[in-house]
Amino acid sequence: MKIKKIQLFKTVLFVMTFGLGYNASAQFLPNNTPPYDNATYLINSVLLGNGVTATNIQYQGLPSQIGFFTGGIGGNVNLGIDSGIVISTGDIYSLDAGANTNASTSLQIPNNTPSDPDILNIIQTNNANGSANDASIIEFDFVPLGDTVKFDYMFGSEEYPEYVCSYNDGFGMFLSGPGITGPYSNNAANIALIPGTNPPLPVSIYNVNQTAGTCAWANSNSNLYVSNTGGLDFAFDGFTKVFTAKAGVQCGQTYHLKIAIADANDHSFDSGVILRAQSLVSTDITLSTFSSAGAFNDTVLVEGCQPGRLKFHRNTCVALDTMVVHLSYSPLGIPPSNGSAIYGVDYDSLPTSITFLPTVNDFEFPVNAFQDGIAESNEGFLVSFYYVDLNGDTVRNSRGMSIIVPDTLIANVNDITVCPGDSATLTAIPTGGFAPFNYLWSTGDTSISISVLPTNISTDYWVTITSTCLGTTSIDTGTVYVAQNNPITITTIGSITDVTENCGDTVYVSISLSYPTIVPLNLPVSFTSGFGFATNGVDFGTINNQPFPSSIDFAIGDSVMIIPIVVTPDAVFDPNEFIDLNLLSTNQCSGTVIPIAILINQFDSATINFTNPSPVCPNVSVPISFTVSGTNSALGTYTYSWDNNTSTTTNANFVFTNTATVIAHITDEVCGQSY
Repeated sequence: MKIKKIQLFKTVLFVMTFGLGYNASAQFLPNNTPPYDNATYLINSVLLGNGVTATNIQYQGLPSQIGFFTGGIGGNVNLGIDSGIVISTGDIYSLDAGANTNASTSLQIPNNTPSDPDILNIIQTNNANGSANDASIIEFDFVPLGDTVKFDYMFGSEEYPEYVCSYNDGFGMFLSGPGITGPYSNNAANIALIPGTNPPLPVSIYNVNQTAGTCAWANSNSNLYVSNTGGLDFAFDGFTKVFTAKAGVQCGQTYHLKIAIADANDHSFDSGVILRAQSLVSTDITLSTFSSAGAFNDTVLVEGCQPGRLKFHRNTCVALDTMVVHLSYSPLGIPPSNGSAIYGVDYDSLPTSITFLPTVNDFEFPVNAFQDGIAESNEGFLVSFYYVDLNGDTVRNSRGMSIIVPDTLIANVNDITVCPGDSATLTAIPTGGFAPFNYLWSTGDTSISISVLPTNISTDYWVTITSTCLGTTSIDTGTVYVAQNNPITITTIGSITDVTENCGDTVYVSISLSYPTIVPLNLPVSFTSGFGFATNGVDFGTINNQPFPSSIDFAIGDSVMIIPIVVTPDAVFDPNEFIDLNLLSTNQCSGTVIPIAILINQFDSATINFTNPSPVCPNVSVPISFTVSGTNSALGTYTYSWDNNTSTTTNANFVFTNTATVIAHITDEVCGQSY
């Protein structure tokens, strides 16, 4: 038996609302009173939008399993669909969690719906012996006026989240007709698919869920799942985000759509599908945009260089009548800059209407974004249009376009240093401007990168980059230097190779060239790591707690670089560690490692222990002594004195006339700390 913890909560909620009267303000309000109990009315008057006519409407299931709803947006849960048709494996009134006793259960009895082979196929995909129960199926024929049909929906279930791994209630939207090929009855294809999946996955409990820590389903698509456990306004414990079922069709042809849902294996815990009102549409006039680059569906214009075209297409099955399309244009912010293009200022003044004459299917005109020389963000505008279709309905649609405002074109070529006899690769890097770019090097090459074999100490190569769209150019020069034999030495200033962690000591490393370099030199640096070796950036670094650099860079004319190594005290007593610095080469191209080692001494803080004679007689000289513990004291690196300065040893004689305090002064000669 399947048990839900949430069931008790919802039952208690019912008792409270029953005592106070029905909560008419509950957000999700189902309704299957006449005429909403009639499938024909629901399809024709609720689901259908522009460009679709439906016939032969049929329904299988109990009357209580389908109906109309409102209030899907607002309150404690946002379904993303305000109103439309609801189809469930249970009583649709149980979906109003704020008004019903047992919203988390179901009919609990078979509804005697004949088993549907397609929905059974869906269930048995993951459960070979599964059965389809409490099925609710609505199907009809339709004729589209356009070449695409689509509608919005969402799927939800009480099986969420407890039974994601075991019960996959069946759900599908099966489309059949001319040009449609699929594995279901009448060569139907399931168009209830998860967006962004490849290959496309069917919408189901197994494929849309949040299963972290529950089971190992690979297809959770949790970013498309909405948890509603404990929801007060809507009973399903989980549901999908709003999806769009969409398919290409042939205008004027007859198609068949079957929307089916069923409980898998038992009669418990309902699932359902919600269809957005007036969302089943097939547009007979479509707007496509093109750029000068020829990319279909390209909505990008470039200020001053890349114009575009707006193309209106009318389907052949409605091309025998004269039809007027009315247009308007409005600013549209383009993220992230959110600029809004102004009609007639940032782009062309365009037609406010177009007329399709009989037998004419296409109408297009150019659109240009003006180059105004103003530094501004990317911009956008919205093309809106409306017309009256063959059914006498007013159809409205729109499409946005963006205008890119390119930055000034700047050519960049990096300098490079190579060893004698080695080739160098130079690459031109454009910033700003707008692709595509042309390249012309001083060598005559026209590729983005060139390979050269310099023989001089330094050779300049320049490139001209041209934005073919904008017609703007930029030139930059890259220099290739050939490294010379310039021996390198590395030492510590003052020959200091020992430092102390507690003191925060600093040692200065000097890297010297035999003579000032006439080419830029880049000398890689590494540090030995592992047990017994200090860690760069943790145990030591340079000033301001920065890690020691990974390379030493000499500019032309430099001969000496001095870099401090600063030890970082961490208040943790460790074994002594080494800083093992390795300079990669004796010169730019030798490849010989020059090492230098620095010892980090680890010292404990001193601990003072007094030996006090007590009690003592008045006016009698009494010896007092102390000992110092800690690693430093073993090395004899402390000096001592008493508050009466009578001794510089660890003991002294004192004469007491009454109770008194004696103070010893200990100074750590390594770090200069006093205790």
